[in-house]
Amino acid sequence: MKISLEGLGLDGVAPTRSKSPKPKKLATPKANHYLPTDEHAATVESLTSFGVPHKDIAKYIGVGEQTLTKYYGDILNKAGIQKNLEVANTLYQKALTGDNQSMIFWLKTRAGWQEKTQVEITTNISITQALEQAQQRLENWIEGETERIEGETE
Repeated sequence: MKISLEGLGLDGVAPTRSKSPKPKKLATPKANHYLPTDEHAATVESLTSFGVPHKDIAKYIGVGEQTLTKYYGDILNKAGIQKNLEVANTLYQKALTGDNQSMIFWLKTRAGWQEKTQVEITTNISITQALEQAQQRLENWIEGETERIEGETE
């Protein structure tokens, strides 16, 4: 059987075999592909609210810091703030109910109050007595120096 190229506008052109395209490789899942879980989200929230650094949280759940941020960025940004708000609210409520330690802490940290240490010295000596004692010490020193100098010149 002979194939005719007449009528195709290919007169005088030798037929060529076209290469069939290579089949595309199917995407294979990465061996270390991470899928976020509710359990990890809860762990990230807890650890963040306790102030654990992000790199340690990533290490704990077995991912890199970029992966942690990619999947749990919102939790990382808000969990610590939320827990601070809860503690601040509890402190505030305790202060309002009359808890002395809470009131003192609040006033020192939020209202700028501070304790001042004031030392008061009381003594039974009068100014006159102090001056007389100082004069006597000075006279004794002068007398001692005079004797020392005279002893050196002899």
